[in-house]
Order: sequence, then structure tokens, then C-alpha cells
Amino acid sequence: MNTLSMPCSDCGASDLVEEAEDTELVYLRCGSCRGVTCATHEDLKFWRFTDALPVPFARDWVLYDGETWVATVDYMKSFRCHRPVVDLAYCLTHDQTLRTVNWDPKRFQPHPRLSDWKHQPAIP
Repeated sequence: MNTLSMPCSDCGASDLVEEAEDTELVYLRCGSCRGVTCATHEDLKFWRFTDALPVPFARDWVLYDGETWVATVDYMKSFRCHRPVVDLAYCLTHDQTLRTVNWDPKRFQPHPRLSDWKHQPAIP
């Protein structure tokens, strides 16, 4: 059985485990409250895809080609394109996307002072 980071509809915990399925729905049991959540097969595909994305943040300050940006993973565009897509903006509070780029670990680095993203060694 697979564990997903999809939120439980009862308690909000992100430790759902596939329990059963029928033709239209998949039943997921929460590891925290033991409640049952239903999802469609399409929802399940989306959550599996987003769990497998190689991007180490959801929204954070980054250096993209040496410039400071706020990067936000666009999960819906990523799902439609079958690859990670990141929206770039200058401000964290105003959600105005200035650029949309594909995820490339060689071009993204954590911001030295502002980032919550774990500092990782530079990619050769």
C-alpha cells in the first residue's frame, strides 16, 4: 500500500494509505485519525505525480541564474506538462508571476539568507 501526502478530509494529516478501490473511487485511510477519505483515480494520479516531483521546495526564495526570486511550484501546470514547472516573482506577498520556467537544478540555488530550502552542495 502506498502512502500519499494528500490531506485527510477529517483531520488534515498527510499520511493517507490506499485501502480499497472500485471503478470510480479510491478509498484512503488516514494514519492519524483512522478516518476514510475518497478520491477519484484522477486525483490519485495528481497526488502521486506531485509527491514524486524532484523540486526541494513548494514556495521559497531562490537564486535563479544569480538573481533573487520567489519561486513557487505550479502543480497543475507541472501535471499537465509531465515535468516540474516553477513560477517566478519578485514579491512573496503579491502573487504576480513574472516568469514561468522549467525546473533545472543547475539554475536554481537556495538564497543564502532568505531561503528555508536546505542548503545543498552545488551541482557539478
